[in-house]
Amino acid sequence: MTFILVGCVRIESSFVVNQDNTVTVGVEQAYHKGKTDARLSEEEGVGPQEIEEMMSDFEVKTIQGEEYYSIQESQVLTEQELKENYPNYIINKDKFYAYAATEEEPAAGEDIISSLMEMGLSPEDLEHLAIRIKLPSEVVKTNGILQEDKQTVVWDLTSRLFSETDNTDQELYAYTANDPGDPAADRLTVEKQTADPFASYHPGNQSPVPSTVPSVQPTEKPVLPSSTPPAQKNKVTPDKGKKADRQPPVIKGVKKNKSYKKPVTIYVKDNKKIKKVTLNGKKVMLKKISQGKYQGYYKFVVKKKGSYKVSAFDTSGNKKTIKFRVK
Repeated sequence: MTFILVGCVRIESSFVVNQDNTVTVGVEQAYHKGKTDARLSEEEGVGPQEIEEMMSDFEVKTIQGEEYYSIQESQVLTEQELKENYPNYIINKDKFYAYAATEEEPAAGEDIISSLMEMGLSPEDLEHLAIRIKLPSEVVKTNGILQEDKQTVVWDLTSRLFSETDNTDQELYAYTANDPGDPAADRLTVEKQTADPFASYHPGNQSPVPSTVPSVQPTEKPVLPSSTPPAQKNKVTPDKGKKADRQPPVIKGVKKNKSYKKPVTIYVKDNKKIKKVTLNGKKVMLKKISQGKYQGYYKFVVKKKGSYKVSAFDTSGNKKTIKFRVK
């Protein structure tokens, strides 16, 4: 079963920064109670008791005078974990900065957008999408909406989320009096950090820290791409002994020479370690999934029409390639 809830889903990610530069990262998803109940009751054999059981993991709360089913998840990250998992962000006790070029990934809020799509929800289902931050001191400079406490800033991304005409770069910033507040300099830092998503990984290290914008899933199973790995000729390294890695990466979400409606989420994983993933020869930014059906996979989204070739490379030299179209 899939939620089809036109204009009644609210998703908000949050970053609460502490004095020691640790950050509590969270996501809240809220579904309009009346519309959700009405939609679920249309399913055969689903009555009030069944709905109550299905939504038992959700809290009922009032938002702008309306009742919503709400579910939240959060966890505390260190400064190093933030750097590894959010290369397009700079976050500490004195500043919050996020930047992404429109033509690149991920745009601000892209993790939430992907989560929305994975749950079988369409753009029309979304009522509200926002990013909220709270710094330990008063914010004196921001391009977001400063709240009454002077420490919290909100960016409402709803209107430009699926805009086909918004060709401007996305930049979010908030600075306290302890930081001079230079978006131009921070942008250069972010561009350097995002140049190579694997720059902080070194041979012998343990697996990278999991992706940590919590992927909060509803009680219904999300609609995800086929889990069957597509057949494909792949490059493998010569056999150098019993422990030689000859297994190529796995690519899910697209199949050979198939066409898909945009956006398309692609999932990549290797039995050892992914070195890089390219789309039409250009390295893409990846996000690691920390839970759910695709736990341990990396993902990225293709949003534009065209013909594509996705290639995944592991650190042993193995390669997997799939060609597909987005119409």
